[in-house]
Amino acid sequence: MTYVMIDHLAYVRELPGLEAAAEIFDEAVRSILPHGCSGQALWFCRSDEGDPSKVSLDGYNNGGKGLRVEIDIDVDRAALTWLPDESIAVELPPGDPLRVMWFLDAPVITIPGTTVRTSAATARRAVIEYLATGHRPSTGITWIAPEPMPATDHGPWDPRHTDGGPMSGPSPNR
Repeated sequence: MTYVMIDHLAYVRELPGLEAAAEIFDEAVRSILPHGCSGQALWFCRSDEGDPSKVSLDGYNNGGKGLRVEIDIDVDRAALTWLPDESIAVELPPGDPLRVMWFLDAPVITIPGTTVRTSAATARRAVIEYLATGHRPSTGITWIAPEPMPATDHGPWDPRHTDGGPMSGPSPNR
């Protein structure tokens, strides 16, 4: 089975093998993006499930397929979401929120510290495990259900924003 990585540009990169996938992941997470940080969202899924239009149009979840990684290598933290059931990987206690770029034309979003529960190294291991097995990673992490999303006057509360909208001002990570 062939897998792909979809980045914030909605660019789909085929991952030809585990070693190449690790190199592609490492290169991506070290990039400094237009918001001045390395925080970004990446999606990993089977090549027949990787539709970049879903990343921008259907609510940030690639149609409920694969693994989403929100990561900032500079602060050594990541949030992992198993998209089929929206479960969250837990290795560490909740951390500081992350600011990530999730799509080129979208505002930078804030990932709440309650979902930022793994180290960058564990996120990398989880990606490689997923690509090797095609199943939800389990090495060194447990998975929990996401917190319920309370409604607001503006529709459902979005867990990616701690303030209900794009974060402005300096990054909480710096």
